[in-house]
Amino acid sequence: MSVQRVIPVELVEFGASDVATGIGHYAHAIQGALMRQHAEMVDPCLRRFHSLPGANRFQILRHLPIGIANRRPGSIVHFVQIMGSAMLRYRTIHPSVIAVHDLGMLVSKEDDTLFTPLDRMLMYQQFLGLRCADRLSAASAFNARGLQETLGIPPDRIRVIHHGVDAAYRERPRAEDYTVLDRYRPPRPPGMLDLLYVGSELPRKNLATLLKMVAILKARGQSVRLIKAGGAGGERWRQATIQQISALGLEADVVFTGRVDEAHLPMLYRAADVFVTTSRLEGFGLPTAEAMASGIPIVCSDTTAFPEVVGDAGLLVSPDDPEAAAAAVLRMRDDPALRESFIEKGVQRAALYTWENAAAKLADLYAEIASTGDTRSSR
Repeated sequence: MSVQRVIPVELVEFGASDVATGIGHYAHAIQGALMRQHAEMVDPCLRRFHSLPGANRFQILRHLPIGIANRRPGSIVHFVQIMGSAMLRYRTIHPSVIAVHDLGMLVSKEDDTLFTPLDRMLMYQQFLGLRCADRLSAASAFNARGLQETLGIPPDRIRVIHHGVDAAYRERPRAEDYTVLDRYRPPRPPGMLDLLYVGSELPRKNLATLLKMVAILKARGQSVRLIKAGGAGGERWRQATIQQISALGLEADVVFTGRVDEAHLPMLYRAADVFVTTSRLEGFGLPTAEAMASGIPIVCSDTTAFPEVVGDAGLLVSPDDPEAAAAAVLRMRDDPALRESFIEKGVQRAALYTWENAAAKLADLYAEIASTGDTRSSR
């Protein structure tokens, strides 16, 4: 009787991992789901890159690593983000998988403002490294199309594997759980609409349309405030947001929560009337999926990955049309049956997005790679 070989997998992180947010959360969530559901098949370990001496002082060395720390013989190397993949251009590593969460500056002109010429060159090297990987795990079909159209990567090397939503967003809260909200925003006056946005203030997030939407709602007599959860992504972006708020006279109508504890974020979603985002680029849009799982209706952009992730479970508007966004919010306010139908559809839609589903697809991908017997040299 043959014994199935357990496939060693190195989940390689670019920098120090923060389990609560972003890429660190993705890496730990995938590792946990693989260990819970597929331990007889996959042995996933978190790893770091090897870099040249001086990488802590010189950006160019930090972005061009030279190896994988503690790699096991015969393991599949799974880069959990694009950063670091430039290494595949000058160091052969097989078999390899790279997780593509979004394509940034390749598909978003707004992202150009984030980079110096050196940064832009280094980032482009990461994208070129994607061509050298055995497989790519795209967070959405939108990302998969972008990989084909911008980098010419064959579709048979790409797998669409959606992100997951943590179970905490699906659980029914207790009344006492809502007391944590006092840490993040003042009590809500009667009759006020609370609109929640979770994310940064980077240019691609397009907060200008959300702020104009709030101004339109105020002009129509609706008491409203925008709860802006999470960091800015940089001080210059916070200053740009504050200038826009001042220009529109919304100083009393926007609440900055700062960083929200992961354990408290589900309460912030559930306490909102509508989740709103007019982002111009999302490779998946995890906050939108979290909002659906939490049972609040959604108004979001009709571009990039939003139509794929949300489907018919929300009202989709142009990211350049604050009037349409305001009208969508008022529809949610004025039509309880419509609101409830979107909530129900959203909960059902969010059930598709679990870390267990993502891990199952990754386990199948690892098995597919292992079965090819790819023994090309790694050095």
